[in-house]
Amino acid sequence: MRRKFVLDDLAALHHEANAIEARDLAKSLLAKVRDVVGTLRRYEGHDIKPVLEALATDAPSPGSTMNSPSPSPNASAASSG
Repeated sequence: MRRKFVLDDLAALHHEANAIEARDLAKSLLAKVRDVVGTLRRYEGHDIKPVLEALATDAPSPGSTMNSPSPSPNASAASSG
């Protein structure tokens, strides 16, 4: 009986380690995406939110959302004028 509990504990630790690794990888990748988006906005003035949303529509998701501030009217007027 004790052996079953030990095996259950080991399985739980294995799943927890996998979840932690997946979380860390997701955080790392998201940080890289944020860096790229920030660079594009800063140097090229692109609003790539619609492109990212289109790409994300078919991606599996655990229920997360993407939030970004709307471009200010002044920013779009400055880039067009």
